[in-house]
Amino acid sequence: MTMTLIEMDGFLRGKCIPLDMKVNETNAEYLLRKMNELQQKLTESERYGRQADITIENLERKMEKLAAENAALKAAAEFATAPDMWVEQADGMLDYRYVEWYVDVLKAAMETPTTDSILAEVREQGASLVISYHNERADALRDVDRDGAFRHESAALDAIEVLMKIREGAAK
Repeated sequence: MTMTLIEMDGFLRGKCIPLDMKVNETNAEYLLRKMNELQQKLTESERYGRQADITIENLERKMEKLAAENAALKAAAEFATAPDMWVEQADGMLDYRYVEWYVDVLKAAMETPTTDSILAEVREQGASLVISYHNERADALRDVDRDGAFRHESAALDAIEVLMKIREGAAK
């Protein structure tokens, strides 16, 4: 509850009392309780701020890794499409130079663990949303439409199976 300046002045002069003041609570006890509540809120917000900072740092690191992976893919693609990488044959067909060597370069560029990790997170979130949706629908229909509730429960179980497969794939 917030007090205006007039309300605070009236409280301090003993002319009125706040609505959230407890029975038999003195003015000093009330003010101390309110200050403690504010201190607790401040501590919680500082903790939240630190968590947000950590999250931001983690996201920045992920972005740097994603940028490095994308740069490697771009460099491999530019190398592969460079004009001097192709040799024209007598019949007009183009043959690619350094095929064996370039396959290794391309395979190395296609190693994208950060991208794969982020995509797995997105897939997990999608599957979790589907599970939540079907569980909520099943709960809402349970007393009204038993067949509909059963279909939603079945769909939620299927989505859980998909989620488990996503997690298995992400663990590899």
